[in-house]
Amino acid sequence: MQKNSVTFYFLFILGFSHTTLANPTVEVSALLSRYDAFSGIFEQTLLDDKGQTIQASSGEFRIQRPGLFRWETYQPFPQLLVSDLETLWLFDPDLEQVTIRPFANQASQSPALLLSGNADDIAVHYDVAVLDTGKRYELTPKQASTFTKMELIFDQQLLQQIIVIDSLAQTTTFAFSKIKTDQTFSPSSFTFDVPEGIDVLIDE
Repeated sequence: MQKNSVTFYFLFILGFSHTTLANPTVEVSALLSRYDAFSGIFEQTLLDDKGQTIQASSGEFRIQRPGLFRWETYQPFPQLLVSDLETLWLFDPDLEQVTIRPFANQASQSPALLLSGNADDIAVHYDVAVLDTGKRYELTPKQASTFTKMELIFDQQLLQQIIVIDSLAQTTTFAFSKIKTDQTFSPSSFTFDVPEGIDVLIDE
């Protein structure tokens, strides 16, 4: 099975405002602002443009806004993505390699970074459409991005799925479970110490 770097499509937010708002961007901002810190389990599926499964993976995540997250894939290949608001680390144990990127260079290009960031920035980077009030929202990047659109699906005020369509017409779906809100995380959850013997790639 081909290893895939769809990790930058991750990651997530919960909740839905009890007040239905008229402006789609305001609605999404409200729902993305409901919780500051949360964790859960994810199952990720990547389909090609014909709907055939390319890869399935699973793991767990921690998010603390603004900009802090830990997205750890366990199966089928271990991989870790960590942000401390200034730096992004992508660690691949199998390749014995870590890629380091400035957080600011990625902040408007990844759903994961958006969802862990400042919800008020949505209007700057995305056009928002309501597909089903309180249940489904579609975000389209205003500028060139790694994906063409992203759909957020909610059920009973909790985010159940994120669906991302990329420029190759591939579909990445994230399904979430065992969500815990109002979490308290150690600062060490959002930093990464490079182990000895690991190759370091700096991507500026």
